[in-house]
Amino acid sequence: MKALSVFCSDEINKKNLKMTISAMEKAIVNSINGFPVYFGHNHHKPIGWTQPLGLVIEPSIVKALGEGYIAENAIDEKKVKSRVLSYEYAKELEDVMPFKNELDTKLSQYYTGNKKYCNNESAAVVDRGIVRRVFPDLFKNEDKKGLIDITNLNPIAPGVFKIEDFVVFAHNYYRRSLSRLNSLNIEFLELLQKTSENKDLKVKIALDEDLIGLVKSYGMKFEFQYWRGPYFTDNLSVIPDGVTIYEASEDEKLFMGVSSTELGWYFQDGKRTFECEEIADEPSYGISNDHFGCRYVHSMLDDSTNYPIHLDGAIRLYDEEKMASRLEIDIKHAPKNTKYTKLWRVDGQIEVSLWKRLIGDYYRDNSLVGEYLEGKQEKSKNEVNIPAEEVHQFNILNYIPKIINPGDGVRLLISYKKHHGTNYNNDVYFEINECIYDGENEQQCIDNCVVGLIKLLKSDHIKIDLDGDINFIEYNDLITNFATVKFQGKDSFTNARIILNNICKICESWAGKGQNRLISFNLGLEYEQNDIYFSYIGYVNDILKWFKDGFIDFPTEEDKMGNWCEQTAVNMKNLFNNDTKMDIKRVLNENGTFTIPRHFLSEQKFKSNWDKEKQCEVISLQLKKEEIKFIRKNNIGINRPCWIKKSKCSKCGHNYRDCNCIKEVDENVREIILEKVFLSPYWIS
Repeated sequence: MKALSVFCSDEINKKNLKMTISAMEKAIVNSINGFPVYFGHNHHKPIGWTQPLGLVIEPSIVKALGEGYIAENAIDEKKVKSRVLSYEYAKELEDVMPFKNELDTKLSQYYTGNKKYCNNESAAVVDRGIVRRVFPDLFKNEDKKGLIDITNLNPIAPGVFKIEDFVVFAHNYYRRSLSRLNSLNIEFLELLQKTSENKDLKVKIALDEDLIGLVKSYGMKFEFQYWRGPYFTDNLSVIPDGVTIYEASEDEKLFMGVSSTELGWYFQDGKRTFECEEIADEPSYGISNDHFGCRYVHSMLDDSTNYPIHLDGAIRLYDEEKMASRLEIDIKHAPKNTKYTKLWRVDGQIEVSLWKRLIGDYYRDNSLVGEYLEGKQEKSKNEVNIPAEEVHQFNILNYIPKIINPGDGVRLLISYKKHHGTNYNNDVYFEINECIYDGENEQQCIDNCVVGLIKLLKSDHIKIDLDGDINFIEYNDLITNFATVKFQGKDSFTNARIILNNICKICESWAGKGQNRLISFNLGLEYEQNDIYFSYIGYVNDILKWFKDGFIDFPTEEDKMGNWCEQTAVNMKNLFNNDTKMDIKRVLNENGTFTIPRHFLSEQKFKSNWDKEKQCEVISLQLKKEEIKFIRKNNIGINRPCWIKKSKCSKCGHNYRDCNCIKEVDENVREIILEKVFLSPYWIS
């Protein structure tokens, strides 16, 4: 399965972060070979591959795009896993090798002989107990469960602490699947560190004693999956005593990796006590394929104030046999003889709202806890309730390309392909994006308006390559796709500017005739490392406005592309004050360029007959009443294009494709079609 993905944009996201456009561009280039798709950000669950595509620049937003490929069968899964293993090995080498000698120089005296290098948040070494050997004083005041007062640590990020030239980390059980391959629970650790700023609360944390990295190599990992923790009420008295079990649905099991969550209240040593444990539905792959790590929380309340005065979190680890036994009983009767690792604790009078947030964030990805604590889930901006009567059977975009309106401005896509050399003779080459069906086979085709552009290029003494088997199609509408033009050689940037000037010349002629067409064109330039395509779409008047304001140049060096994109986005926003967002997938080709779509009728939807009396073709539509009503309401009609077999120039009388006359820009020039083949009709407004 393949799907278009938006990686990020230049807007502030829900984590209150904003990526610069140049950083987005750099990320696309650095990952041009692609990267894995993991289910739920869990590196033990690769499910596909993502291929970065490029940046789309609109007047109100810039987005980084890519295509995701998800495995659909066992063969796909095998290919994905093989590719992911190769990727992760190469990534580890890339991240660790520049620092390997320094790691060994500073740490080799502490190695046990079983060390491994890893590249989670930094270039690091994994070796059992190495943090205790390097920094014994760090654990001098640990409690009996191995927890350390968090205020004695120097955090540089949530769960990451600087000591001299090194970084140490929160326990690996803060990671999905209890695995160092995955990222830390940033939201929870950030909240825990913020909680420690309250002098009335004592906060302790468990460290990963087996992992140490170089601080100079540290880089924070961001997960842009937004964990929308619930907003809770502050009244604990409404929660009844006893055990409550929240069963996960099949979808929730898949996404959360949890089969149920058990929560209960009881009295212990005269204090009201709360326990919560999630029941894992899948192994904790960071430990083994047959151990199940279940997050657990324990808390006690002060009866006089009803405020929590103690809260701690841990992992209960079960082997397969003990997990099977655990499933047969509830949390109240669960045995205490499991392998138990305490990760954190908070002591002191804890505000109920903070208490609930700590529990909710600790159980990242598990929404069942929030349901129990009577939290109200934040509604996403993208979650929209649509009344049933507003849900239509027909979508106008499946009929006509109403993707943007006149005055909405220009849209620009900058896409990247790895440079593999050239396979054509001349410096300018037309790549064909469209195909037609002639009743038997698909045939490559090109808009007949491109003939005029080719003639203009020849008048500028530019030699071009164009496949001789290309079919020229006359649409006779107000849409033009100028195909894709690829440039190579020392004059490539000069030639690209020439073709832009010629497109503007044609647009000026159309504008003078009142033809505010919707047009697209794509220009591909060879840079040192990559081929970069500049794809434009917009109405003629907007295109002219853009290029007449001087935005007709390209960066001549690849490493200047990021700054060029930044400036282009600023210019576009200033020139077109418009917040309309275009549905990119409607115009995006598989090769990462733009083509305005035409939606052809299937053979079942129309019949064609020749009217002998009127000497013309009559097309009758075979549609249901609901569809007829829809197309009438939206003023949708049909148009029938033709495949031009032979034509001549009205002015010079020669074969139109071979003469020097250009109907788009010259006065009193028409193309007289002598032979043509009608094609299937398509919808038009």
